[in-house]
Amino acid sequence: MQSFIRKALLKQEPVEIIYLSQDNVTTQRLVTFYSMNDLEATGYCHLRSSVRTFKLERILAVYPYRFRSRAKQLYA
Repeated sequence: MQSFIRKALLKQEPVEIIYLSQDNVTTQRLVTFYSMNDLEATGYCHLRSSVRTFKLERILAVYPYRFRSRAKQLYA
């Protein structure tokens, strides 16, 4: 998973993540990562419209962002 985040970071491509918050709430987020170390990754969270730091141990899944048109989102 870290290698996937690192690739996205280098390419400055957004990815979708499933994240478990400190309160044990699971959310799906679109994130463009800016930096990463062994414990955390920092990036722009499109859900919260701000830069956030994510603990790697709380990222449950990472996958490529697949743009869907507005019509497909409404009728999916």
